[in-house]
Amino acid sequence: GIKVPISTLIGKIVYWFILLVFLVSAAQSLGLDRVSAALDIFTVYLPKVFGALLVLLAGVLVAQLLNGLVRGAAEGVGFDYASGLGRVAQGLVIIISISVAISQLEVKTDLLNHVIVIVLITVGLAVALAMGLGSREIAGQILAGIYVRELYQVGQEVRVGEVEGQIEEIGTVKTTLLTEEGELVSISNRILLEQHVTSR
Repeated sequence: GIKVPISTLIGKIVYWFILLVFLVSAAQSLGLDRVSAALDIFTVYLPKVFGALLVLLAGVLVAQLLNGLVRGAAEGVGFDYASGLGRVAQGLVIIISISVAISQLEVKTDLLNHVIVIVLITVGLAVALAMGLGSREIAGQILAGIYVRELYQVGQEVRVGEVEGQIEEIGTVKTTLLTEEGELVSISNRILLEQHVTSR
């Protein structure tokens, strides 16, 4: 969304930096010691601000790239929450980039780093707890969905037990069939693998 050319932006930055250096020299020549000292401090601190902005910009770009990679990988295995997973990865990278950018400004980030570590540990424990307590069945369904996509295609006619219809959608944990009566029937992907299925 940047409409200003990079060369123009760099030119303006260099222009204001040189102007600031001349202002420092002019203040010293006029004997304005306090003004000169303030401008001198600002001149020394300015490159750190540019460095922090570059780190933040690079972090945002990497976060967007990671979002696309994670979302694409999740969609490749048929994960229904691929978009949300990509945004979570993007958000984590942006948070880390903000912490690094603030540290470039020589601002103490110990508290922020502790908060980030606590959040990451909490999320990791929550995921591990969910996997240990109730996600084995879901994980099995997701793996079953991957195999179902290799065996069947949308539009294919199948019969599972007493249910017969056309495959409308193969989701992460279930497959939807459209019967001749126009009803949509959801069948677990694991059932499609474990039971006898006839197709045509």
